Amino acid sequence: MIVNEQIHSHVVKVPASAWRPTVEIGGGIRDGAWVTEPTGDVPTGWPKGMRLIVRKERPHPGAQLRISDADGLRLTCFATDTTVLALVDTR
Repeated sequence: MIVNEQIHSHVVKVPASAWRPTVEIGGGIRDGAWVTEPTGDVPTGWPKGMRLIVRKERPHPGAQLRISDADGLRLTCFATDTTVLALVDTR
């Protein structure tokens, strides 16, 4: 999913307390990665029941950040209409 201006402006306002450590398949914590589900009007205009899941992580050494990344961290987003979702890193 492309992180557009509307999504980016809301993600950078998410308080630090709303980010949870990313959990890998084996149950371990992925160092340098966090996940959250912004609430409120993000994203506006989407069908009812759609959810936005956002992940931020430190980029790999030598990686170039995109203009939509924030605070030196890579942002990745996906949308789902699933009502129950375990926020687990599948890598």
